[in-house]
Amino acid sequence: MLEHTKYDAREMNDEISLYDLYNFIVENKLILISSAAVALIVAIVYLIVIPSTFEAKLRLFVPIANTIYGNGQSQSQSQPQPQPQPQPQLSLSEPDSRFTIFDTKDVFQEFQAQLASVEQWRRFVLSQSELFSINANGQDKIIKDTPFKLSKDQNLAVEYVDVAYQDIDAARTANILAKYIKFVSTNYVEKKLQVVKERIERRELNIQSEIGDLRDKAKYSRQDEIERLRKNIELARSLNVTENMLMRSGAVSRGGADVTVVTARDRSLDYLRGTKALTAELGALVKRKSDDAYIIGLRDKQLESKRLLSLHFIPEKFTPYLQEGEVILPQHPVKPQKYLILLLAGILGGFVGMILIFLKSAHKPPISRQIE
Repeated sequence: MLEHTKYDAREMNDEISLYDLYNFIVENKLILISSAAVALIVAIVYLIVIPSTFEAKLRLFVPIANTIYGNGQSQSQSQPQPQPQPQPQLSLSEPDSRFTIFDTKDVFQEFQAQLASVEQWRRFVLSQSELFSINANGQDKIIKDTPFKLSKDQNLAVEYVDVAYQDIDAARTANILAKYIKFVSTNYVEKKLQVVKERIERRELNIQSEIGDLRDKAKYSRQDEIERLRKNIELARSLNVTENMLMRSGAVSRGGADVTVVTARDRSLDYLRGTKALTAELGALVKRKSDDAYIIGLRDKQLESKRLLSLHFIPEKFTPYLQEGEVILPQHPVKPQKYLILLLAGILGGFVGMILIFLKSAHKPPISRQIE
């Protein structure tokens, strides 16, 4: 009989355990409420102590081209290719030159890389120390990190990037973002201009070197020709060839006059031209002061050099981005998220209260033990 009573007690305990648990939670609701209240108080104190963080954001687009320029790709004569279509470009000079033009998308991507550069942020902080009221340790920390966030939507066809910066002061947030973008843009254009000038300077040196080589080659060729003429004059005199013997053969009649058309000849027979012609040609070569008029391709190189030297740089018209409006002063903080923190604090406090209630219930004897 006693064993049957124990069995019924255990069965009754299993059936009413959830009801007992509910009653037990209700009886100890002060623990649950106190735990949630403490968590909320701690969250409120945290929200009061921690400063609000504001975020300034600006959208940048691919820059507008300031010139139309072909890519100037070389083509094979054996396999001609269609001429490339002129593309919108950014130019650093007037007039345009292949050394001073850049693709707008390439420029925009390079500029984005500079915005995210730690080195650029370091230089900006050091140059704008009045904007950062921090000590040495804080300054070292802020220089090591790049606080700017770059983001974009891949689904949009237009090329753009959103640049965001966060700070505890709303006015300073917008001011730093605007100044930093301008700072990076100025440094990028200056560096680009320096690279362009170095490329033009190297090309100019190469052109002058090529011109010098062409002139030296022409000079040596003229000296060789003078030496050959002197040898042929000596040979013609020794053979008593005064007149041009080559004019006496291969003559054709044209309008009653005998005209010799010589398409090719052996240089070893030049002495047959006679001493008169050879001496006249020798005198002309000796008196020649410049070979420039006889050098093929020299004028093209001189013209290229003149164009490079006449380039006028326009860095003020070289903008690596297109800005959408102005930086708007943030009105509401983005951090901390007060409602979310209070909600999580209440849930966490309730969870801790439930744990305390369960721990308290663990020390309460079960109903079956009470019946026994």
